[in-house]
Amino acid sequence: MSDMSEKNIALVKEGYAAFARGDIPALLELLADDVEFVLHYPQNPTLGGRYRGRASVADWLQRLDQEVEVTLFSPDQFIASGDQVVVLGRQAGRVRSTGRHGQLEWVNLFTVHNGRVTRFEEFLDSYALARLWEPQEA
Repeated sequence: MSDMSEKNIALVKEGYAAFARGDIPALLELLADDVEFVLHYPQNPTLGGRYRGRASVADWLQRLDQEVEVTLFSPDQFIASGDQVVVLGRQAGRVRSTGRHGQLEWVNLFTVHNGRVTRFEEFLDSYALARLWEPQEA
């Protein structure tokens, strides 16, 4: 693996560590000023969509925390090529509005340029995600 790929993986791992400990300012420092987040959550228009810039990403992270209690967050495999880092992982949690618990797998794609994340894209198990947001029957 090239030195650049190793550095990019280390940067991404640093971001996950900051996220896991709830250190959002440290996470935001790893992002380019004009970072783009693309979240493929068709069942959840509140969290899905495109977010550009650190302030927009900070707002998204705050909404995520308000909507979901994360009980497991596990980035499991890191694959790097050039300025791209692909991460395969899984997470579990509870949606606060529905009370539903669940686990799902995801793929995160990062683009790194000049030591900062310039783009983040998340793909996840949309069926499992949709189930979490379904209201529970009384």
